[in-house]
Amino acid sequence: MTSKISFSKMVREELHQMSWMAALQLLVFGLLIPFRVMVVMASVSRSLSHGVVYSQQEKLEIFCRNVGFNTFENTFFIVAAGILCACCAFSYLYSPAKLDFYHSLPVKREKLFAVKLTASCCTFTVAYLASQLLALLAGAVFGVLSGEVVLETAVSSLQGILFFLCSYSGALLAMMLTGKLLTAVLATATLGMYLPMLHLIGIMFLDLFMDTALTSEHFFGRTENLRYTSPWALCLLNRGSGRVGLTGMWPSPGSLLVIAAVTVVCLLIALWLYRIRRTEAAGNALAFGKLENIIKLMLTVPAAVVAAVVAYELYESPVWELIFILLFGALGCMIMEFIYRWDIRQVLMHKKYIALTVALASAIFFGIRFDVAGYNTYLPEKSEIVSMAAKSWIENFVYRQENGEIIDSDFSPELLDYLETEDFGPLYRLAQEGVNNSDKTALAGDVTRIALKYHLKNGKEIYRCYWVDRELYYDVMNEMMKKPEYRNRFYPVMAWTEEEISKLSCYFYLSDELFSDLTEEDGYLQISVPAGKMQELVEAYRKDLKKLTFKEVWDFGSMLNLEDGVTVFSYPLSVKMKETRTLLRKIAEEEISAGNALETLG
Repeated sequence: MTSKISFSKMVREELHQMSWMAALQLLVFGLLIPFRVMVVMASVSRSLSHGVVYSQQEKLEIFCRNVGFNTFENTFFIVAAGILCACCAFSYLYSPAKLDFYHSLPVKREKLFAVKLTASCCTFTVAYLASQLLALLAGAVFGVLSGEVVLETAVSSLQGILFFLCSYSGALLAMMLTGKLLTAVLATATLGMYLPMLHLIGIMFLDLFMDTALTSEHFFGRTENLRYTSPWALCLLNRGSGRVGLTGMWPSPGSLLVIAAVTVVCLLIALWLYRIRRTEAAGNALAFGKLENIIKLMLTVPAAVVAAVVAYELYESPVWELIFILLFGALGCMIMEFIYRWDIRQVLMHKKYIALTVALASAIFFGIRFDVAGYNTYLPEKSEIVSMAAKSWIENFVYRQENGEIIDSDFSPELLDYLETEDFGPLYRLAQEGVNNSDKTALAGDVTRIALKYHLKNGKEIYRCYWVDRELYYDVMNEMMKKPEYRNRFYPVMAWTEEEISKLSCYFYLSDELFSDLTEEDGYLQISVPAGKMQELVEAYRKDLKKLTFKEVWDFGSMLNLEDGVTVFSYPLSVKMKETRTLLRKIAEEEISAGNALETLG
């Protein structure tokens, strides 16, 4: 038998019980939003009375920095409100007496769930929207309100409500899994920090043991992807759409849809758990006993692995690393048992999980430490490769793709994709050398760091970094530069047009014999190429690039700088680039003859 009490009446009763929560949120958001706006704008008015002049636009900008989009402090308190409201609304889950009372009522659990959710959302919505409205009224009082600000504040208010629901749903999920308030708080923290913790552990392993990984960003994904690790990270690290309004960057519709989807999924899972949750779960650490050992291992194994990493950094001894795994693996299991049972006498009740923790942590740590999977020594057969790319940290070019996008000279998959070539025979020699050097703790001789890409016939694209002999790298690149198509792609200057060059300059050390007689000062000589000579100089530079070997190009003491109005593109100016240097000498003499002093820097 179920109750015929209307849903709205139940919500009103719940709102009456949660009136203190509404008052608390109104106080917090009132101080955070409208009060802050009034203080800032009053400060502006006080400055005006002291002779400081602000334009209307400047006053509007000051106002907009405190309302609307991109106010992290507002988002933080919204997320905190979601967690607090969830804990307060469903706190009865942790009291056997209260739980028996609620579940004895002739009301379905689904309806009770919806009542609590609706009432919680109402307490927040009223307090938050009232604060936003008061902030707009303050802006109107100070004469800085506009229709666009009102629109952006309205959209940011809807975004804030969505953030609240997302945070609420995450906290609710943690509560449904637990039977005590303490473990609910710990579960919320775990849900929020677990995946970022694994991400950091992965980066530690990469930095310590995966010497041939391209970058941590490539291996583990961009840091910005951490926003997908929890409902709270989705809100706090939410990205904008790129469209900038008066109060900040507009939210991305896609990111808001993701937040809405996560909210719905978490609420549905929480509702399902609520339906199957037994009343006897109140007072237990976890509401579902079968999860105890799974959660224990999920926490104790990473903790033991981190302890082994610390031991490696301190001692670099497998014996000490194993001791740390044993010690902290056992300690972690005992702490988890104490949290579960709240009885110090039962911390060793499940000894087999200590052994399992130590075994799993040891397998993970030592497997990666000694490269059991052969990650650092991986080298595909030449017959398996379709194309390859190579890039060392010697070059410092900036590439422009066909679509106009710029690729930096840092090691990145995008850069290697751009330099990919099917005529990769010489590059494979670099890969072989790099793999041979991958297990050496100290490299002798003159070496350089290179990035390589393998594009396999099965479609896989694999990126690696190696140390190789510098002379070998020069020899390989000398051979590659004999191919005009590869050379033209490797040197971006080959594709430059006259219209793209806004400025062209270079410098020479005055110890250079070709320029030493132009001035008696010390330091180096700065030459700015006149507009009429830019294309001629670029053509001379291209001819020198075609004539010289790769090693000769990089035997340089000067730089040629090309600018397109936004970016500076730097190229080596070798002492063997006769055509370029001769033309620069001629330009310098013409400038001196015209009465233009050449710039010298100490």
